Amino acid sequence: MSREIPIISPTTIPFPLTVQPVVSVFTQTGEPAFPYAEIMSVIVKPESEVPEHPVETGAARTDFIIYKLVELEMTVILRPEYYQSTYENIKKLFYSGELLNIQTKVDYYKEFILSSIPHDETPEYFDTIAMVVKFKEFKQVTTVVQIASANPSNSTSINRGAVQAKPATDEQKKRVSAALAIKRSLSGG
Repeated sequence: MSREIPIISPTTIPFPLTVQPVVSVFTQTGEPAFPYAEIMSVIVKPESEVPEHPVETGAARTDFIIYKLVELEMTVILRPEYYQSTYENIKKLFYSGELLNIQTKVDYYKEFILSSIPHDETPEYFDTIAMVVKFKEFKQVTTVVQIASANPSNSTSINRGAVQAKPATDEQKKRVSAALAIKRSLSGG
């Protein structure tokens, strides 16, 4: 007997949403990313690194801070009647790298990607699965590359782009011939 798996969409929710969930995951268009997952808990992990460096007296000093990308860990249980399609939807979001936004009780986190989607299949949840879904903040960096000589005053091609080679002059050809003759005489050839 084949069981048809419904396609998940916010418009196909078979029950009224009388209470807005406190924690929600949204796509960039504002739609719930996985509406049939019951979010049980969220751990938000903003972290930083405060490097220390010694000064002349031997004391350690800190004068800057490095903020790491925020990570979220969300425990969810998929609703029994839709757990297969909900899992497929979460898997699709994971492999597509789609950016997601997450609303918690105290903050709104923009542009996160799913970084881990392990799940448990245990007897306690015989008709569904539990997942600990992990998200990581996504920051895209645009870099600008400029090629420059070690000593710009020695370079004649900076800010000129690619330079087309010119044929050697008679004087240059004579110098190269003389250099090659010296090299042959030194190597015994």
